[in-house]
Amino acid sequence: MGGLTVIDLGQAYQGPYAGFLMAKAGADVVRVEPLHGDSTRQRAKVRQGALLPYAMLNANKRGVTLNLKTDRGRALLIEMAKRADVLIENFAPGVMDRLGVGWETLQKENPRLVYASGTGFGLTGPDRDRLAMDVIVQAYSGVMSVTGFPGSRPVKAGIAVADFLGGTHLYAAILTALYERNRTGKGRMVEVAMQEAVYPALASSLGPDSRQRLGIDPHWQSPQRIVGRAVVRLRGRRWSRGHRLRQGRPLAPADLGDGATGTPVPIPDS
Repeated sequence: MGGLTVIDLGQAYQGPYAGFLMAKAGADVVRVEPLHGDSTRQRAKVRQGALLPYAMLNANKRGVTLNLKTDRGRALLIEMAKRADVLIENFAPGVMDRLGVGWETLQKENPRLVYASGTGFGLTGPDRDRLAMDVIVQAYSGVMSVTGFPGSRPVKAGIAVADFLGGTHLYAAILTALYERNRTGKGRMVEVAMQEAVYPALASSLGPDSRQRLGIDPHWQSPQRIVGRAVVRLRGRRWSRGHRLRQGRPLAPADLGDGATGTPVPIPDS
């Protein structure tokens, strides 16, 4: 991506991660923050080491501060957008438009601009204006319902899975738009909702529920409760294998519970 200029207005993880991927691929990424800095900077005041995610996600980027609530700040951003290839933002829907620097304004100044918007629930639809942090999307999408143990309450995934999946999809959307621009000469707006980005990952938990209806259930594939082991079950002409997390001793077939014989199981043709 050498030769591409990216304006990164991202906040927290979703937008900055998309910008981070572009920077790693060689693009010139300019990180734009408000005068008080991104919210992830403030976490350093809470506990030691909390600034590390900010440092990681903003590696290989140049930085500048702008006050987009002033005429001067907005004018500077527009001038930057005239010379940019991509602009990334993950403000709440409508914020950039209210500031006067949204897609409609910027694409008139630079028709080749790819404008990438990341949100929690999309720019349209009934949930458009719901504020969305990672934990909210995890709960709303069903991720928390498939995390934990049978019979337990929903549990938040330890990592910001919705933020980072949203950032990955936003990066892919940008690449798709840049490919299209190479053919048409025109930029476009792309948007990614974290909720929609998370849904494909839930496919790994699709299966019959307690009443044998198709649903999302994390435990249908492995009904036994395994504590303290990492178990890998492979199908095809491979062996089912498992390893204890601490002792390091390979598990015998009997350790794996019902149905694990330790013999190769061919995958059916259909």
